Order: sequence, then C-alpha cells, then structure tokens
Amino acid sequence: MIEVLSKENMKISDKIKCDEVTSKKLMYDAGLSIYNSFKWYGKVLIICGSGNNAGDGYVLAGLLQKNNIDVTLFLTTDKYSNAAKYYFDMLNDIKIIREIDSLDYDIIVDAIFGIGFKGDLDNYYSDIITKVNNSNAFKIAIDINSGLDS
Repeated sequence: MIEVLSKENMKISDKIKCDEVTSKKLMYDAGLSIYNSFKWYGKVLIICGSGNNAGDGYVLAGLLQKNNIDVTLFLTTDKYSNAAKYYFDMLNDIKIIREIDSLDYDIIVDAIFGIGFKGDLDNYYSDIITKVNNSNAFKIAIDINSGLDS
C-alpha cells in the first residue's frame, strides 16, 4: 500500500486551514465540494454521527434539498460539534430518521466518522455499516469510510 496522506498530515492541514478560516467556513466548503463533485439523483440518505464529518453532511443535505433532491438524514446521535450544530439548525423541513428499517435509497452518504476515528466499532455502528455495505445504493464516504482508522 502506498501512503498518500497520513492522519497526522491531515490533522495538521485541517489545523492550518482552520487558522486561516473559521471551522464553519471550512465545513461549508467541504459540503459544497462534495455536492459539486457528483451528479446527484434519486433518493439520498446521509448518515450523520456527532462530529464535524456530520456537519459536512448537514451542509450537503441543505444543498441537496435546495436543489430539489430527495434527501433524508439518519442521525445516529443527538450530539453535535458546535459548527455541525450551526448547519443542522439551518435545515428546514428535512426528513430525519433515527433507525434504518429499509435502505431503499439510490445514494447513501457516510458522514458518521471522519479522520478522527480510532479503535473498534461498537455493535451499533458495525450494524449500520454492515447494512449500508449490503445495500444496492451507490455509496459515498466523506473523508474516509467509517470504521477505518485513517
């Protein structure tokens, strides 16, 4: 395996960028870049955790909703980072679910964990990721696939 970018380098890069702009601006730019990098279609599910990775997902959800894409948020928790909460609070009338009964979506976005994940997944998150991996939806991970230690 060729190491392209280490976790330490990514954290340093994030810190330098956050020193230049606010974390809210960085989060918005990330969500906008994700939105602009793909031709969105059909029904989209964005699975959000508690940190800044989820905030990128909230920005993306807002952009999809604004552009008439059918988007649903699956919230794995009621915890938010400060910047993520800012963008969550900006969402209006967005569909929110707390459990996955069906994965009848065209696209699933993984915004659960970012580069800060370490250790092992507990059963709750492992079950979610297994269900996502077994679905027929097109999958997009923000930063890195959840459950992988960067």
